[in-house]
Amino acid sequence: MPHCDLNSVVFDVKSGTGLCLEGDDTRRSIKIRALTDDGFAYGETDAESGVDP
Repeated sequence: MPHCDLNSVVFDVKSGTGLCLEGDDTRRSIKIRALTDDGFAYGETDAESGVDP
C-alpha cells in the first residue's frame, strides 16, 4: 500500500511526502476516515474547528 493516514495526516510512502489537513483559525480540520490503494481519501470536516459560518 503506497499511502497511509492517521486522523488529519496522509502520507505517500513511495514518494516520501505527506499532507496535513489540520485546521486553523480560517479552515476546518478534515479527519480521514478511509483511504483507497489509489490514494483517494474520504473524510469529514470537524465542526468544532475553524471559523463559524
